[in-house]
Amino acid sequence: MKFTDRWEMPEVCFYRVEGHGFASIGDRPLFAYGKPDETDSRGRPKVGELYESLDRAMIAWVGEKYTGVRGAGGTGVGTAADWFARMIGMDQLTQAGAEGRAALALAWKSTDHCADSVRARAMERGLENQGYVIAAMNHGR
Repeated sequence: MKFTDRWEMPEVCFYRVEGHGFASIGDRPLFAYGKPDETDSRGRPKVGELYESLDRAMIAWVGEKYTGVRGAGGTGVGTAADWFARMIGMDQLTQAGAEGRAALALAWKSTDHCADSVRARAMERGLENQGYVIAAMNHGR
């Protein structure tokens, strides 16, 4: 297991973890958090659970900070972080896959005639008509 990226703040450090050994996840990285100055017996960062996204690791840390460490059968961080993720629909988004990419390419081609100012909306309507939903990241603009 390799810690390939590190994002440190005074209270917490987040890590990208590669070579984790979970075959079901493949080569995708996982993410973890721990205290910036704590290491295990091998000198590696001391972390708890591994998460499928940095977002998930962050909300788990916030949950732990305010509700306590999750214990076996306890009601701490898992409940708060998992509830928040469900509330915002975090787990409902999935990668489109080959079929979705093909639909996107078709939508792009079918809007060649559109002016740039309306092309994105025309593509979105075309994809929605095929049953796809476009998810956008909100960066607080």
